[in-house]
Amino acid sequence: MARYSNFKNAFISLIMTASVSFVLCSCSKTGLNKNQMAVYFFQAGKADAQLIYTDDTAVLIDAGDKNYGDKIAEYLKKKGIGKLDALILTHYDEDHIGGVPTLLDDVLPDRIYVSNLPKDSKETAALNEALAQNSLVTTLVEGSETVELDLDGMKIKIDGPDEKLYEENDSNNSSLITEVTYNGHSLLFMGDAQKQRAEEYMEQNPDKKFEVLKVPHHGYYHKYLKKVAEQFSPEYAVITCSSKNGGEEKSVKAFEDRGAVVLKTCDSPVYMVIDDKITVKTET
Repeated sequence: MARYSNFKNAFISLIMTASVSFVLCSCSKTGLNKNQMAVYFFQAGKADAQLIYTDDTAVLIDAGDKNYGDKIAEYLKKKGIGKLDALILTHYDEDHIGGVPTLLDDVLPDRIYVSNLPKDSKETAALNEALAQNSLVTTLVEGSETVELDLDGMKIKIDGPDEKLYEENDSNNSSLITEVTYNGHSLLFMGDAQKQRAEEYMEQNPDKKFEVLKVPHHGYYHKYLKKVAEQFSPEYAVITCSSKNGGEEKSVKAFEDRGAVVLKTCDSPVYMVIDDKITVKTET
């Protein structure tokens, strides 16, 4: 009888151990739970790359320069992200599209959104060649025809430029501007939008506020940044810059004067987890 009891106890212990192992193995591949979204601003020098994801969905805004696609792919692999639901290329400058060809060697997006002003450059040619090799097509976003996506609770709105060509800084001013809302929280990614494009967007959205704002044009100082900070009143302003390019103190001050916490990617990658609140965490 004692032998049976010992066997029974050993069997129960084995079942419990297996159950715990199953629970551990069935955890989130990204480290998020089902009610969380994360935003990762890559430390890509004076270049842009931001990953927005839940445990089931991932969207990338820009892909850094030509040396950065592999690093983005490595991070996606680390997080267990095998594909992108969308890739948003804000405009055709090298520090926004340069990393796409090498990224596509490892990860393919379901859809790609682009702006309306391609540049005659080797980076654009490399992008188009990579798209053709992978049989990928792009969707143009411009004018009043905004794109709206609903992905695992992430509501994404992509706003395109109204003009075919801007009088000044035409490439930067053609930037796509992306709004993301999740669980009542709001984020705005402004690409490299400069005065004309930023003011165009602000005039069309006079009542909107955003808790997180990706500062346009790497935080180079422009007077219109004061208007951006005042109108949108972000709690967090993220500047994608290097230690030598962008992130100017006047730009930082414009947002700090409005009560924002300013985070710069030259200091470290910026990683946020969003559920019922926004939490800035350490992530490498």
